[in-house]
Amino acid sequence: MSIFSLIQKHKSLTSNFFHLSFIRLLNISTKFFLVAYLVRVLGEKTFGLLTWSEAILQYFIVFINFGFNLYGARYIVNYKNDRNMLNKAISTIYIIKGLAFLLSLVLLGALFYFNSFNANYKILYVLLIATLGDLLFPIWYFQGTEKMKLLSKPVLIAKLLLICVTFFLIGSSEDVLVYTFLFAISQILMGTLGFITLKKDIGFIFKIPEKSFILEVTKTAKYYLLGNISMLIFNALTIFIIGYYLTMEKVTGFDVCLKIVFICILPFEILQAVVLPIITKSQSKTELKKYFILSLVLGFTLYCILFFLGDNLLLLFGGENILKYSDTLKKMSLLLLTVPATFILGQCGFVAFGNDKRYNFSLTVVAIIYFIIVIGLILSKTLRFDTIVWLRVFSDYLLFGILVFQAFKTKIFYIKW
Repeated sequence: MSIFSLIQKHKSLTSNFFHLSFIRLLNISTKFFLVAYLVRVLGEKTFGLLTWSEAILQYFIVFINFGFNLYGARYIVNYKNDRNMLNKAISTIYIIKGLAFLLSLVLLGALFYFNSFNANYKILYVLLIATLGDLLFPIWYFQGTEKMKLLSKPVLIAKLLLICVTFFLIGSSEDVLVYTFLFAISQILMGTLGFITLKKDIGFIFKIPEKSFILEVTKTAKYYLLGNISMLIFNALTIFIIGYYLTMEKVTGFDVCLKIVFICILPFEILQAVVLPIITKSQSKTELKKYFILSLVLGFTLYCILFFLGDNLLLLFGGENILKYSDTLKKMSLLLLTVPATFILGQCGFVAFGNDKRYNFSLTVVAIIYFIIVIGLILSKTLRFDTIVWLRVFSDYLLFGILVFQAFKTKIFYIKW
């Protein structure tokens, strides 16, 4: 088969991979442009405070998305040829996410009884308002219909606006609240443009679904919500703990290292999002195994590159003050050996083959183990920055081992004797 024929055969996959890559690269490059600028302008402490606040809001974002950023695509794949059911499914997703947003407003208000949260209530509430963008942004719809190209323009407009206005208006640590307002505006703009694009694409008409259908969708989605909350423990909770028990400066160092590692993981995150609808339809275990092995090989290659070039990236994105976290970056680069394969096997393999409960259960088990160890470190007063970094790495290795075991147990993988 010629290369041209191969490209034509997988035209939809190639197109969606390209456009999802563009969207994710735009998101991550925006973050890096802003990190490189804001760390220098706001200073380590204020930037750490902003990152700490964003880590808290990640739980609200996950709650508002309610697992639909992954699971919603399956509804679209199943109903995309039935306009009535498609409208009902989309309406249901928006209703559930809207209710979750309203409840989040109440929950955040309750947190202000604690002094640590009350001192930063303005930043936290503005960031919560920004989640309206996450509520509206229908990436799950365009993943399911394999039309990621249509989302490129809304994301490009919002991100370029945020970068330009930030460089123009933010000049000191006093401007941190101004930046959060700019971020909120850009997120809401992106979500609104994404929703308008969805409406134009299918002529979306809001339909009030039956109560039984809402309950059915909620019941299934809650497992993805639980899994996503568990995943947050590894990053968002780690950042929270560092900021609460250690220093905001260390939050900045950890966050910059984490972003550098995750830009290396980005291609695998894109790949699993694009391949999910394909494997869901084909149910090909052979294809899944190929992607899994590829992720292991490329992950090792990226680990070697980052191990030797990490200091250059720290200098580029954080400045000379962040170079002191060189050893931290080397430790965290070990994540590249497992996380890419975990993305493919967990978020693509288990979900595509209907074993999503096992996947989310595995996430929850590891999250509970992580949480128990952290509580033990706090109570024994042995919590140190290096310890929490090593624990972060250990958690992903444990998750990887459990998922591989589950893959063989459920016959997703098997050994030929």
